[in-house]
Amino acid sequence: MNREDMELEALRAARDSARGRLAAQVDGLRDLARPGALTQRIRDEVEDRSRDALYQAMEIASDQRGILAGTLTALALWAVRKRLLAKAGDALAKGKRPKAVNAALDQARALLEKALAKLDKTPD
Repeated sequence: MNREDMELEALRAARDSARGRLAAQVDGLRDLARPGALTQRIRDEVEDRSRDALYQAMEIASDQRGILAGTLTALALWAVRKRLLAKAGDALAKGKRPKAVNAALDQARALLEKALAKLDKTPD
């Protein structure tokens, strides 16, 4: 086998390799052109990302239970805020306040005054 024949064989091998890669890419494109293939790929991608986000959220929630409980409590109070405000307004309008409410208000007032006093003492 002379040099030209060896070069021709190398070129044919490169051509056959390129043809194989092209055929694989064409098959991949045909799969994409199949009805529903793109929809399925999008669905699979969304499912994978959603699953990852869910696992990450569950991990964070297990690490931060106090924050999660506080957030859920705040959301629950926000959901019933109108009813709570209406009942509080009715109670105040009638002038009826249980002793526990008066004690709680006095404690809150004392804590607020204490916090304000600390702020006044803090140098600017």
